[in-house]
Amino acid sequence: MKILIYNFTIPYLLSGNEEYQGGTAVALLNWMKAFKSLGHDVALLTWKGAKEIIKTKVDFDIIESYDPKVCIPKLRLLYIHIPSVLRDIKNYNPDIIIQAGASVNCLIMGITSKIVHKKFIHR
Repeated sequence: MKILIYNFTIPYLLSGNEEYQGGTAVALLNWMKAFKSLGHDVALLTWKGAKEIIKTKVDFDIIESYDPKVCIPKLRLLYIHIPSVLRDIKNYNPDIIIQAGASVNCLIMGITSKIVHKKFIHR
């Protein structure tokens, strides 16, 4: 099974920055490790440039989706963020998409998962 995790804070957790604390990222990272140990393909869908800050070795794919510094913030959501996420989900073709935490990202993943006909789990 191919599992796609949608999260923007896991790269900071993997950056080696000891000041970072975030329960959602820690929980999702543990889920990713567990899914991987069960033999599933796992990928992290995150922002462009995330690979540059990750200092630890990971055994899952990292898909950099969009550049969070491009465009005007509210326009970026409609014209860059959502289209990029849609494209990357189609390219990876996961069986399940998982997202955690209540934010606009939950809405984005709910809509995009319906468009690409993929199961969506909000944790």
